[in-house]
Amino acid sequence: MLTSARRIASGKLLLFSRLLVDVGNPPAWANNPLTNVAYATPFEPSHRIPFFKAAAGDIKLVWEASRFSWAPILARAHRLAPDEGFGARLVRWIEDWVRANPPYFGANWTCGQETSLRLLNLLLAAAFLDEDRAPTPGFVDLVRLHLRRIRITLSYAKAQDNNHGTSEAAALLIGGAWLSRYSNDGAGARWHRLGRRTLVERIDRLFLGDGTFSQYSVTYQRMVLDTIALVLWWVTRLGLPTLPPRALDRVRRGANWLFQLVEPHTGDCPNLGANDGTLPFGWGEEPYRDFRPAVDRIALLLDGRRAFSRTAPDSSSSWLGLVDRRRDDRPVFERANLSASDGGIATIRSTNESFGLLRLPIFKFRPSHADALHFDLWAGRLNILRDDGSYSYSTGDAGPRAFGGAPGHNLIEFDGEDQMPRLGRFLFGSWLKGDGIVMPARRADVWFMAGGYQDWRGRRHHRMVEAEGRQWRIIDTIERFKQATLRWRLAPEYQWTALPNGVESGAARISVTADGPVTCRIAAAEEARYYLDKQPIPVLEARVSSDVRRIVTTIELTARPLGPVESDYARPSK
Repeated sequence: MLTSARRIASGKLLLFSRLLVDVGNPPAWANNPLTNVAYATPFEPSHRIPFFKAAAGDIKLVWEASRFSWAPILARAHRLAPDEGFGARLVRWIEDWVRANPPYFGANWTCGQETSLRLLNLLLAAAFLDEDRAPTPGFVDLVRLHLRRIRITLSYAKAQDNNHGTSEAAALLIGGAWLSRYSNDGAGARWHRLGRRTLVERIDRLFLGDGTFSQYSVTYQRMVLDTIALVLWWVTRLGLPTLPPRALDRVRRGANWLFQLVEPHTGDCPNLGANDGTLPFGWGEEPYRDFRPAVDRIALLLDGRRAFSRTAPDSSSSWLGLVDRRRDDRPVFERANLSASDGGIATIRSTNESFGLLRLPIFKFRPSHADALHFDLWAGRLNILRDDGSYSYSTGDAGPRAFGGAPGHNLIEFDGEDQMPRLGRFLFGSWLKGDGIVMPARRADVWFMAGGYQDWRGRRHHRMVEAEGRQWRIIDTIERFKQATLRWRLAPEYQWTALPNGVESGAARISVTADGPVTCRIAAAEEARYYLDKQPIPVLEARVSSDVRRIVTTIELTARPLGPVESDYARPSK
């Protein structure tokens, strides 16, 4: 904690948990720290500033410092080492931000969700210092300004049917309750009631019955669970009524959904869905690719018990005063195959060391990736067949198909096109409708799951996944196309050697056969396990013509690969 605080105090921030960047001391709040180009002038009305301006780069680079996730870290460091000046640095940065960002002008007031995350981190930092209970008039005014901004666009946030609505509702609930408690502003109680009502409604709508959150993304699922965890913590701190039982049940199902996808030794997850680097709250020093602390936090708040066994206490839970009150060995969640038929996620655990995920074409909310029938495979701690991530929401040097389109997933691409026509940066049209859906089932010693679709041009794809011990078979049935390319995105931790009809490494042997000619090769691609961080990855490509109707991929797990250890995920890039 002190190491991170000293780095922050020197003007270096770890953006998106990966990019160590000198942002200034205090930061140049309106600038893209990678180019030092200002996204907008401080006196440009925020509602006129577009989210995407090619000349200035990705606006998320501007927003990241203004989320204030550094504030709780400096607050905790001040408690640990009061003589090192962390408290003074915290006050200086906040005062400089207020000076450089006049209310409702400039890039850092453009987004209600960014305003909400900043407010939540401000209040969390104040709570760590126990200064939230005796605030200065200036701090009260700053909270009020944030709440007014959030309220203005709450309807827009709800219309997105994503984490914007939950973040902004949480900020109104917490900030409104705090304002009504520690000031005589009557608007605080109104904002609190509105936030609570909106959050309960958003939880009920956006968490499907199987626990899937509306964005079909592991990182966004974690973000929403962390937001609700913060709400539950403040509910206790302020002595407020907790959320209704129905809402808490939905949240618990959402936590179980994430638990089932977490590799328990490293905390890593399939790189499923949109991945924008979000880890917005300054809880502590959690590795970005470790999802266990988030599941543990919400489990402790809901049930008083951790979901995972850890060799050392989670520092964020300790600072939040969360204690494992377990009185027996009963787990909070039972490890099992996931049959998320509402959200389109199915998993099979063939053995204790082998885990596969199939993304089914079921969409009750808008998809952000063209990833229907993507298959993820894990052997122990290693993600052998993997998803690509997002890299950047700006166009940048990677087009939308490179990350999020068909080439970025383990599926079949027909005729060089995505499965759905792209209508915009985050929108697809002609959503796929699944058919032939089979959730995880067992026949003798063989586990299987399946699904299929017909796309907007009439092309059909059905995929059956079978698992028996350490062998996996993926059977693809295809029709009504001219050319098709099957891709398997391979773990770069191993050296893969080409075979006549596949590849092999120390981890697995993969062979591809078809009922017609098939051409295999190892191609080069990229993946983004962190936002704005691309790494090379090998891809097995198998190409067929319209004569082929059936492709079979056989995977033999030939070793017990340990994969990267937990500390690898915490290492920033320079």
